[in-house]
Amino acid sequence: MNRKLLIADDDQNILNLYQDIFQNTEYTGEEPEKKFETEFFLDGKLLVAAFKKTYENKEQIPICILDIRMPGMDGWQTAEEIRKIDSKVIIIFVTGYEDKTSLEIRHALDHDYYYIRKPFTENEILSLVDSLLKNWNKTEELLKRSEEMRETTLELNESKEKFNHLVDNLKSNYFFYSHDTNRVYSYMSPSIENVLGYSKEEFIENRYNFVTDNPQNELVTKYTDQAIKGEQPPTFEFEVYHKDGSIHTLEVSEFPVFDDKRNVISVEGMAYDITGRKKTAKLQSILYEISNAVNRIEDYHELYGSIQNILSEIIDTINFYIALYDKKTDTLSLPYQKDEKDQFTSFPAGKTLTSFVIRTRKSLLATSKIQNKLFQSGEVEQVGTPSKVWLGVPLFVHNEVIGVVAVQS
Repeated sequence: MNRKLLIADDDQNILNLYQDIFQNTEYTGEEPEKKFETEFFLDGKLLVAAFKKTYENKEQIPICILDIRMPGMDGWQTAEEIRKIDSKVIIIFVTGYEDKTSLEIRHALDHDYYYIRKPFTENEILSLVDSLLKNWNKTEELLKRSEEMRETTLELNESKEKFNHLVDNLKSNYFFYSHDTNRVYSYMSPSIENVLGYSKEEFIENRYNFVTDNPQNELVTKYTDQAIKGEQPPTFEFEVYHKDGSIHTLEVSEFPVFDDKRNVISVEGMAYDITGRKKTAKLQSILYEISNAVNRIEDYHELYGSIQNILSEIIDTINFYIALYDKKTDTLSLPYQKDEKDQFTSFPAGKTLTSFVIRTRKSLLATSKIQNKLFQSGEVEQVGTPSKVWLGVPLFVHNEVIGVVAVQS
């Protein structure tokens, strides 16, 4: 397994901390791995030079950890330079400042970038790096196998049984397919049902109905045309509807298949469901924005409004409130509330849903069905306008619940 890391920070004390974390210890998660292979640099230029030299030696670097503020070449510029060398390298930014908006970062780097905010814990960065390395190595191994299959297409009939056995056993995240130059499918692995919920026959016959209206899907035809012409298209993203109605993003790699006269006879493709990975990156971005808002905004009411607006990128926050709990009086005060129907400044904690979250010290996602069960059991009593869905998350200070952030519809 490739466990190479390049780390740049202009603070030698921080580099010493990284050295203690990655070189003097072993991460012992569910499956203990060998130590990380790390190199450390005091500025971005030195890291880029080492990165380039590594690739000239036909080796890869899965992850680079970059301080954002460095003299000379800062973290942003360093990231852009190494992405020119390898577009798949994972970037982890470590920062204590707000330098760029998420939109600027997405425009510059597009994918596979993460944030760790200073000060960070050893376990926080170890668990993130270990998880990303495992996913990177798994993807590289599958791409390697796909390349091996592509190189043996002249012996397609002999290797077909081996190929089908491999793709048929892929489970939840990958499926393979093959079609001729007229886009008539000759093969679709059964694992597509695990990925998107459709049978292979159902997907082939109705595939155009499952495509979302995301503008990025317009590039799919262009990339497949490249493969049909015998060119190697870049890996691309394709957004489709799962059978349950949810939207999934696929990372697709396609390869032209040639006969002995170098004529393209078909296109083979591998689709990897990266929906979970994109959600993780989005959540990282949301947490980064909230953290910046907390450090930047002094007015509490403005801060609460900013948090509501940031969270609206991933959930409906039209009906949103923050409740603070007074243990002495057993009351809840609402320093911030935006609601279409109810307006409270304070109310007794009693047996409300908010109080339930405080008592249990756990988040609660309550549909109407779950709410009715809680009402019937007597654990919760109805206060305010009934909601179809209610979500509450406890707020902790020094391991004590001081309140709840809630949204409802």
